Amino acid sequence: METWLFFLYTKGMNSLEILAPVGSPATLEAALQAGCDAIYCALPTFGARAYADNFTLEQMKEVVHRCHSLNVKVHVTMNTLLFEDEIEAAYQQAKQLYEIGVDALIVQDLGLIHLLHERLPQLCLHASTQLSITRPDQIEQCKKLGIQRVVLARECTKEQIQACIRTGIEVEVLYREPSVYPIAVNVYSVLWSMGAAGIAVYVPSLVVCLISCIKMGQRLIFLNPIY
Repeated sequence: METWLFFLYTKGMNSLEILAPVGSPATLEAALQAGCDAIYCALPTFGARAYADNFTLEQMKEVVHRCHSLNVKVHVTMNTLLFEDEIEAAYQQAKQLYEIGVDALIVQDLGLIHLLHERLPQLCLHASTQLSITRPDQIEQCKKLGIQRVVLARECTKEQIQACIRTGIEVEVLYREPSVYPIAVNVYSVLWSMGAAGIAVYVPSLVVCLISCIKMGQRLIFLNPIY
């Protein structure tokens, strides 16, 4: 069974939006039937869940049409770090998504964010939780890059969330059910040394556990395999 997580986005303490993860027609319909305000999903490339079910570009057109007919927004994740020779391809994908009408892209790579801000200033950009934003000064830097919403780091305290909301930017935080155990661990070097791309928190948890065993003896690190 797929674990469901929801993000709560707030412009103010009394304004909430439910954002649901979707990766297939079945989960899309479930999210819509449950009354979500927005969904987030991905294409097969440049998304952190490379091994999960993702929509093709043609399917994404149908997703956008279906959601917009119900006044539900569509956010697409392009939340991996990019190699230099991937930047242009990532830009072209972002441009295609913009042209079919997605409401926002959730991005991690600062180089891509800068490029999109310069070339597609009308495209709404959200800073991915993988940027590990926890402080107002980080948010101020995001504003300079045209970021309109920040998905805060999962380990933020209530006080940190409140401080970030006071910056005036749109803020999104994660609500997780008790069966999910996210642990904020930076293991970039572990994956890098093994030739893997992306960020460990978002590859399948079994793979991360195996890598942790190889590199850290018998210590297992269970990470959340969600966006």
